[in-house]
Amino acid sequence: MVTVFRYTMKRFRGQIIGWGIGLFLLGLLLVSMFDSFAGQQEALNELLAIYPEELMAFFGDFKNFATPEGFLGIEFFSFMPLILGIFPILAGSGLLVSDEESGRLDL
Repeated sequence: MVTVFRYTMKRFRGQIIGWGIGLFLLGLLLVSMFDSFAGQQEALNELLAIYPEELMAFFGDFKNFATPEGFLGIEFFSFMPLILGIFPILAGSGLLVSDEESGRLDL
């Protein structure tokens, strides 16, 4: 089982590195955008006062949007489970198709 895992990780090495670099660049982009959002806390509070409480509970705490931790928590880390969930689906389906086409899949 360890051999199969190592072989699979070796096959997906480029994709794993590519996804890592892409997520790193996304993080850098969001960190560089923080300065433009930090000064707009008052306008954001006025906008958020219009929303119903149920919607605010769904989206989480926007009170810390003006801090770097709050900004990254809302803009980056809230979508991370969704983004990281896409890779295993793509990798698993690609692995299944390639193994079936090459004859390595033993049914």
